[in-house]
Amino acid sequence: MGKLTKLNSEVEEQLIARILRDRKFFTQCQSLVKKDVHLENQIYRDLYEIASSYNTKYTDSLTIEVMKNEVKKMIESLHSNEKEDFRTKKLDFYFENVDKLYSLDISNGEQYTLDMVIDYTKRRSLRMFFVRRLRKYMIGVSPLILAQSLQKWLRWKR
Repeated sequence: MGKLTKLNSEVEEQLIARILRDRKFFTQCQSLVKKDVHLENQIYRDLYEIASSYNTKYTDSLTIEVMKNEVKKMIESLHSNEKEDFRTKKLDFYFENVDKLYSLDISNGEQYTLDMVIDYTKRRSLRMFFVRRLRKYMIGVSPLILAQSLQKWLRWKR
């Protein structure tokens, strides 16, 4: 099992590459993947937002050319008050990431990537359960009620 706090960078990279390039994969995991939870990298979060918006509007595949065009529009919109040099550097950095994600080999490992996201989501859910219960315990809920709640939750998760 990986770290509880985040997906490892390779899995995160595979996840966003698949989301950008594989519409079927995006459809499978769109209700599961939350950009602010599963993606640490801000660029990947932005690219996920673009892919999500695109896949909602269109049925065609999200090509690298379309992605770069959408990235350019986003950078120009978000940084319109910045100097041209700043926008160019930002755009180049995003384009490097887009190029890397579109050249990544995603021919294998689809199920593994999805399993890692599901596993992470379950672990995070369990952590959040304990945090909420601990807060209740700290404000006077008996340990017996806490234990009963945990047992119910664990039976429900099976």
